[in-house]
Amino acid sequence: MWVDSPDLYSKLSTDKTLSYGIRGIIIATFESKDTALAWLRAMQ
Repeated sequence: MWVDSPDLYSKLSTDKTLSYGIRGIIIATFESKDTALAWLRAMQ
């Protein structure tokens, strides 16, 4: 789980990091902590 910062440089850094990808790992990005927590609860 990755909660994005509204800062432009943070978003660019996130996009670059996630572009490398790792097999077998699912990465989900969210713009708010509440949305991320709701997603985690739904995955249980």
